[in-house]
This record gives sequence, structure tokens and C-alpha cells, in this order.
Amino acid sequence: MLKMTQTVKKKGSITFILWGEHFEEATAAIFVTKLRQAGLCVKLVGLAGQRPIGKNGLALYPDITLGEALTMAEQASCVVLPCDASTLKHIESDPRILDFFQKSRGNDAKFVVSTADSIQNTRLEKLLSYDESPSTYGTTADLLMFADSLATGLSNGYGL
Repeated sequence: MLKMTQTVKKKGSITFILWGEHFEEATAAIFVTKLRQAGLCVKLVGLAGQRPIGKNGLALYPDITLGEALTMAEQASCVVLPCDASTLKHIESDPRILDFFQKSRGNDAKFVVSTADSIQNTRLEKLLSYDESPSTYGTTADLLMFADSLATGLSNGYGL
């Protein structure tokens, strides 16, 4: 008798960390490290070529491109935007960003930004309902504790 196995992908099992020119290197690296240490599936998404340079000159190599992330956006549990408001405004001119945000939001993904005002007057603000504001990681001093807390929350939410 043939045994049939079925692979079921968990809805909301990927954390995406966007990475592009002038993004915050330390923030991106801390989130990638802490979330992967917790056993979560984390994808660093390149928005600007093979080797985007952060705001302090550090290049990080993305795991996937934005085009590849779009095909997986329905599996998003969390989207981290390690950049300030002006950088976010700059990247939202790419129509794929809005598509990625909409698909992720359709899966009730948690959005994480530096400060609450970093999404004001952006397309992301229009996607989020008034009763659900994004999580904010705030200052660098709070970043490690916030990343640990986020990792614990995501792990508990998906049984890892």
C-alpha cells in the first residue's frame, strides 16, 4: 500500500525584512539574527539590486528579490521596515511595494516600523486600519529587547 504524505504550508510562516539603499544596517542585522535564532523563517528582501548599501555604507546580501517575495507574500506573518520615513517614501514609488504590502496585509501580517510617524502619508498607512497600528521598535537602545519580544511572539503564534 502506498503511503501518501501531504505537505501543508502554514499560513503566515515567513517574516520578511525589507532591505534597500539607505536602510538601517544594524536594525536589519539584529532583526534577521534574533528572529532566525528563534527558529523563524526569515527572508531579507532586496529592493535595490544584488547588494544594496545601507545608510552607513554597509552592504548586506539579500536572500531574495522583491519579485520573489511577491510570490510568497500570502505567507507573511511579519514585515519589518528598517528605515526612516524619507526612505520609506522613496521606495513606495515602486508599484510592487504596494502589491507586496497588500498581499501581506491580506494575511494579517504584523508590520514593524521605526516610529509611528514613519508611515504617515505613505501607502502603508492607508493599508492599515485605524484600530491596528504597526509595531514600533523605537530607539537603538530598545532594539534588542524589542527583537527578542517579537521573536517570542511570532514563535508562540505559530507553534515553534
